[in-house]
Amino acid sequence: MTGLKMVHVTYKGGPQALGDVMTGQIAMYFAGVPVALPLVKAGRVRAMGVTGAKRAAVLPDVPTVAEAGVPGYEHILWGMLLVPAATPKDVVTRLSGAAVKALEAADVRQRYAGMGVEPAPSTPERASAYLNAVLE
Repeated sequence: MTGLKMVHVTYKGGPQALGDVMTGQIAMYFAGVPVALPLVKAGRVRAMGVTGAKRAAVLPDVPTVAEAGVPGYEHILWGMLLVPAATPKDVVTRLSGAAVKALEAADVRQRYAGMGVEPAPSTPERASAYLNAVLE
């Protein structure tokens, strides 16, 4: 099997990288669905695959990377609400509860769904464990 040879190019953000994809300066870019979706729908870029375990509801015709030929491939993006380390636990608990409540609201879920995002509220402990694991 022949591998794909790539060179990592650092960008400050998705819009700049997608601009370079559209002009042919770079061949491809791993973009978040919310950033790329308007350009995909406008036909300015072509989505080759989504990195989650299942197809994105907003891009039902785009296969997962695993379906496209890389078995077992899955990558998801985490977004975290971060506060200073010295923030009192009761404040962290209250902020976390408010964030979860907001993410569970029907209008918020609908708005996120339209961007291809599926919120998965968590706990401060789980987020901290994940962050510590990836920073090790």
